Amino acid sequence: MTENAIQSLADHAVAAGTLSRSDADRMIAADVAALNAPDAPMTPSQTAQADDFMQRRAADLVSSGQMTQEQADAALKTWMGVAASPTQQQGDQQVNGPVADPFAGAQLDPGFGPPERPSEYRFDIPNPDVMTVQELGWAQDVFMTAKMPVGISQQIFSTVMQLAQQPMDAADIDLMAHKTTAELQQVYGANTEAAVALGRRFVLELDKARPGVKDLLNNSGAGSHPVIVRQIIEHAARVYGKR
Repeated sequence: MTENAIQSLADHAVAAGTLSRSDADRMIAADVAALNAPDAPMTPSQTAQADDFMQRRAADLVSSGQMTQEQADAALKTWMGVAASPTQQQGDQQVNGPVADPFAGAQLDPGFGPPERPSEYRFDIPNPDVMTVQELGWAQDVFMTAKMPVGISQQIFSTVMQLAQQPMDAADIDLMAHKTTAELQQVYGANTEAAVALGRRFVLELDKARPGVKDLLNNSGAGSHPVIVRQIIEHAARVYGKR
């Protein structure tokens, strides 16, 4: 999510009467600071919001038959452990020794799993001038690292390619950010900020493993596109819920 999208989200909340202007300004300052300092741990408030979002997401998966209640309970238990702040984990390590990696041996459900090799992401490039072979290889590796299924990756890749062929100016990106904010509010309601925080956390983790992801999303406007933002949030919920 870009700074424009953060501003748009806050403005929408003020217009809807769910947030005061002063609170919105504080939220913007905090979110922009977090965006520019990816190593900073989530605040207790952000962690609580993310926990609430994951609980609602698990309930939705159970009600839709995609998970059993036992699977949801296990996933939430894992999430609560993963969501502990780095500072807390460091304190635990000093007292109790090394903290076990909660992601070790993690497996997504087969239906959401990535292919075995990055090269299996077979993307169509509409214009060879838009992306080099090296850049395509980097994109394939990013999707593999993100554990994204081919179908989701194809949708995101196609959207990024469309944006690359029709570059947007700041006004266009701002307009799209407002549209995205409105759509997210319709989907997530009061949990919108927590959902965005979850997606941002996923992007920042991915950017650490494959530098350049965050800059690509911010500079191209892709980080404000409704399709991409929604897919990242939903995939982040699956990944963190299944680890």
